[in-house]
Order: sequence, then structure tokens, then C-alpha cells
Amino acid sequence: MKDKSRHDLWRVIQPAGNSGFTLFELLIVLIIIGITSAIVFLSLGVAHKKTILRDTARRAWLQIRHAREVSVLEQRVVSVTIDKEGKGYSISTGLPRREKDSGNPGETVSGETYPAASDATLPTKGRNRRILYSVRLPQGISIEGDDLTFYPRGESSGGSLVISDNEGRAFRIVVETLSGKVRLAKEA
Repeated sequence: MKDKSRHDLWRVIQPAGNSGFTLFELLIVLIIIGITSAIVFLSLGVAHKKTILRDTARRAWLQIRHAREVSVLEQRVVSVTIDKEGKGYSISTGLPRREKDSGNPGETVSGETYPAASDATLPTKGRNRRILYSVRLPQGISIEGDDLTFYPRGESSGGSLVISDNEGRAFRIVVETLSGKVRLAKEA
């Protein structure tokens, strides 16, 4: 009888049937969790790269808009010059030092005559040249396009810049000639 009571007690503690998970079931769950976390990790990496490109393009757009505002408010010529390697840009007062020669020396813009672009020492209306921004782009991001010039009455030389990454994603900054309006758009 003693054996029987022990056996009944064991039956009360352990429920009938097989409870718990097999090793195979646990391995399947771990594999599913591993695959899911790898997908999430890779998605976060791509999203991070897209965010860096978008933020870089937006920052350039805002700085170029600010260049136009400085030109109008201070009644000075402000230029945006793209680095030769496409790794950065600078924004400064005065005409760009390496502006392409338009073939129009002594061109009159906004009622003022500016010297030929090939002149290495371009005056800035008697004031010192001042660098507003000098920007190096993050690794893997490049910029290409036209050097831009903003004039005191709000107009500009016009042109566009493309900021892109190594994976083909890009943003375009367009500057209108007459109004100097600066727009940012995602490239398709």
C-alpha cells in the first residue's frame, strides 16, 4: 500500500500527458528568432544610410538658402563652390574663385558690373572675402553640379546640384536663375 500512495502522489504532481518542449521545437524557435533579428538588423542598416543621405541633402539645401538670404540682406555676392572631388562644398561671400568663364567679361547683373570670372583676385565690393560654410560630406556621399552665385537683388546664376550615395539614391537641389529660389527634390 505504501507504494500505491506514492504512485498516486506522483500522478497528482505530474499532469497526465507529455508536457514541455522537445529540443527540436526549441531549436526551430531559436532559428526563427535568429532569422527575424538578422532581417531587422539589415533593414536598420539600409534605413540608416538613407537617413544620412536625406539629412546631408537637407542640410545643403538649408545652407544654400541661407547663402541667398545673406546675399540679399548684406547686399553682397555669395558663391557656392563644389569641391573638385565631389567630397564637399564651400559657401563664401564674393564671386567663386574658380567660376567657369562665361565669355562675358564685365557682365552687368543687378545693375552692377562684375569682373571676368578668370580673374584670380575678384573684389567683393571693397569688403573681405568671408567663408560662411565649408562642408565635408559623410563617407560614401558625393556632390556634383554647377557652382552657384547669388546676387544682392535675389537672383542667381542658376543651376543644380546632385547629392548621391554609392547605392544610386540621390537628391537634387535646383536654384532658379531669376528668383534665386532653392528647391530640393528626391531623384527617381
